[in-house]
Amino acid sequence: MDTIRKIEILGPGCSRCTETYRVVQQVVADAGASFEVTKDDSIERMLELGLVSTPGVAVDGKVVLAGRIPRAGEVRQLLGIEQQPSRAASTPHAAWKEEAVLDSKRTRPDDPLLRPPPFASPPFPRSSHFERNRP
Repeated sequence: MDTIRKIEILGPGCSRCTETYRVVQQVVADAGASFEVTKDDSIERMLELGLVSTPGVAVDGKVVLAGRIPRAGEVRQLLGIEQQPSRAASTPHAAWKEEAVLDSKRTRPDDPLLRPPPFASPPFPRSSHFERNRP
C-alpha cells in the first residue's frame, strides 16, 4: 500500500510563497502522484523546522528547498517523480519546452513589480556647460 507523502510550503503568504505552492501543486497534479500538498504560514512551524529564508519546501517534515521559487524540473527531482512522456516528446527539446511553458506562468506582464522603472531625467540640463557659453 502506498503511503501519502506530505509536502509543506512554508512562508508568510507572500507572492513568492504562493507561486511556489502553485508550481508544486502543478507538478504533483501532472504526475498523479500520492502527495498531500499544504501551505503553512505559521512562524512556529518555520522555526520548528529551522527554516531561515522563505519560501521553503518541506517533504515529510524535512526542509529540502529554501529561499527561492523552484522550477518544475527541480520539484520533480526533489520528489523523485519521473517526467511523463507526452505527445510532444518526439521533438528533441520537448522536456525543455514543457518546462518553459510551466515556468512562463510564473511571471505576469501586468505586475507593476516586474515592469522596468520609468526613465528618469538626469539631474543636470541636457546641454553642456561648453555649449551654452560659446562665443
